Amino acid sequence: MLFAKIKGRRNAMRKEIEKARSLPLKDLSFFLPPDYPAELKATILGAGHERKRAGDDYDWHGNKRGTTELFIWQYTLAGRGMLSYGGRNYNLLPGDAMLLNAPEDHRYWLPRNSGEWEFIYLTLGGSELIRLGLVARQRLGVVVQHPADSPAVQSATNIISAGLKHRLKSRYELSRRAYSFMMDLLSETAGNMRGQNEIAAQKARAYCLDHMSERITVEDLAEAANLSRWHFSRAFREAAGTSPGRYILEAKMLFASHLLLNPATTVKEAAAMCGYHDTSYFCKSFKLIHGITPGEFCVPRFPGKKPLKPRTQHT
Repeated sequence: MLFAKIKGRRNAMRKEIEKARSLPLKDLSFFLPPDYPAELKATILGAGHERKRAGDDYDWHGNKRGTTELFIWQYTLAGRGMLSYGGRNYNLLPGDAMLLNAPEDHRYWLPRNSGEWEFIYLTLGGSELIRLGLVARQRLGVVVQHPADSPAVQSATNIISAGLKHRLKSRYELSRRAYSFMMDLLSETAGNMRGQNEIAAQKARAYCLDHMSERITVEDLAEAANLSRWHFSRAFREAAGTSPGRYILEAKMLFASHLLLNPATTVKEAAAMCGYHDTSYFCKSFKLIHGITPGEFCVPRFPGKKPLKPRTQHT
């Protein structure tokens, strides 16, 4: 059932991406007229569908775009881009959107080892829209993976389609569309936050399983989930009901208990296979989680004694 749901979501996301990719490759610019009403505090300044290929000069710096304040939403359809923000790099893969303010200290570009980067984007302006965009980013993070039925992606696709058909001629229509997009984006922070948290938790669990014999840190899991440490820790706790550090410990000790069920596995070997170089520290961790030492857990290897069960088991 779970795999069927995941497959269904992937198919739905694939359809949304295919719909966006069917748009003509073109940049659209919407310039504010001199008599733009001050009460309209939201507008669309630019939108489009682009495909950058290896060798193209595509490299944007947030502090080199002038002094006009902007909010940028850019959604990856195919290939891979790269974003540098807050001291770390993010891979931008299909389904990922970056939420950026300008001017600010960020950079995004087509990396040399990426064959292409195809995306749609909106560049928004107006004091109220900037404020709401930063609220959305605070809740979702600078990089967000939109769900398959994302209202924001659908709204952006419709805006670009309308622009290509020359239907966005009124400044009031631009303002209405800008507000509509932002409300759709904010709706995802409320209605789909749990889904975003679960995605982050699933990525972290998968990383743990793949690196069980290594030393795993919370920073490792945050990087695997493509989130900052702060955003990841909050998302993981809300989805899993425990801290990432506690989860790492419980996952490793559960793995250790399975290893020690094999009479041929020594405590030292189990410790090494769980990423522990200090066997004494491994034993303390094992007892903390299971309530018994590895030696006590291994007593059932002797004939005539029933297995001891760990105090808790993490699933």
